[in-house]
Amino acid sequence: MNNHFRVEGATHPGTGKRTNEDWCGVISSTAGEYLIVVADGVGSERQADRGARIAVQTVVESYRDKRQRATEPIAALYHAVRDADRALGIVSASFADQWKSGLYTTLSAVAYSAPNLHICYLGDSPILLFDGSGQIVWRSIPHTDPIDGVVLRYLGSGNLPEPTQEELEFPSGGLLVVGSDGLQKGDDRRETSGLSVTEIWRICRDAPALDQAACRLVEECVRRQADDVTVMLACAWPEAPREVSVPPRASEQSGQRVGQRLRAPETALPGDGGRGRR
Repeated sequence: MNNHFRVEGATHPGTGKRTNEDWCGVISSTAGEYLIVVADGVGSERQADRGARIAVQTVVESYRDKRQRATEPIAALYHAVRDADRALGIVSASFADQWKSGLYTTLSAVAYSAPNLHICYLGDSPILLFDGSGQIVWRSIPHTDPIDGVVLRYLGSGNLPEPTQEELEFPSGGLLVVGSDGLQKGDDRRETSGLSVTEIWRICRDAPALDQAACRLVEECVRRQADDVTVMLACAWPEAPREVSVPPRASEQSGQRVGQRLRAPETALPGDGGRGRR
């Protein structure tokens, strides 16, 4: 069955920072393929922002290039993540004296090629997959120390740890959530200002449209005093969804829609005659 896929997102720097250290990329093709990437920089604000940006841009460009050469999605995604690690290492080395430390970031990437999701991640940025009834089909397990919560796997170390990979079928009517670590809390998350899995589903279920669901998730995390938080939502329908109205751009105090802070390079996946979605 050919599912129709839609992606929306929102982000906010949080209550305690001027710089949003989260970056996201979304590209699509006329063939119905999508790539969603979320990176959450680690370290000082300037370096964390730069590291997350470089990682997202490299993964997007590398994945697109490999898919154009007919590389299978899961392999293309894996090697794109490795390319991002190498890119961070090269930039870090060239500015070592100035920065005194490298560029590090967590990264969660999901490629959709109907009917499957191809997942690759390092770090603690959550990925959740719900079925149409709100039951969890799959969730990522954070790469963190169980005692102190320190992130154990990330990009930029110069010796890339093995990322977790998964291939799943997207349930018709399901919901994919990809976020930064400020989004989720729970027994396996040290974030106390984020949302539980149940709360995430409830907010999405009650929102009148997918873009508004993304904004409401971010707004609630900010209300709970979260640091920078990003969320990307994706749905798949067995038939074309009805048109929904687009809400006004969010204010500084609310979640920002894709096209403001969330952006990807102007690029495209195979089969796309024009530019990728920004």
